[in-house]
Amino acid sequence: MLKSKNIVVQLGMITFHIRGLDIEVLLKVLSERRTTVLEKVWRCENQIGAIFVLEEVQWTGLEQDILIIVEHDVGTNTCKLSGIGWGRFGIGWQRLVPAEPTIQRFIEKLAQELGWHLELLPTEHVYKGSKCPSCGAVYIYRPEQMLSDGSVRCQNCDKPFIMTQK
Repeated sequence: MLKSKNIVVQLGMITFHIRGLDIEVLLKVLSERRTTVLEKVWRCENQIGAIFVLEEVQWTGLEQDILIIVEHDVGTNTCKLSGIGWGRFGIGWQRLVPAEPTIQRFIEKLAQELGWHLELLPTEHVYKGSKCPSCGAVYIYRPEQMLSDGSVRCQNCDKPFIMTQK
């Protein structure tokens, strides 16, 4: 939940479709990053799912927290990899910046080095809109969460309200 009153920012989750990969190599590379904060891998007969939370601190002073979600279909050896994140930049950390360019460069470089077929899928936008008029909470909503009348249900109090997409 966001506590700020005046946040109107669009986030984009970057998503790749990867074919011809060795899933164990991808999981190992993500796991061995020295900045991995959280790692969880689930293995089923035909599916592997994983979540990684990474902290990146770059020489420019940019500090980023990145969430990477891996969904691998064992039968077709295809993988959907999604990432989203935020970074803080500037003196006193005054400016928030999206981490998607960092994620994109990292995955594209890895795919090129390992010969994977990589397709960047259209960005899935999420919106931060007006706070709930009933309880004051502000949450992130995806377009598919919008009801037919353009409203969303508050994730805190479950009351519907109209949210402005920016």
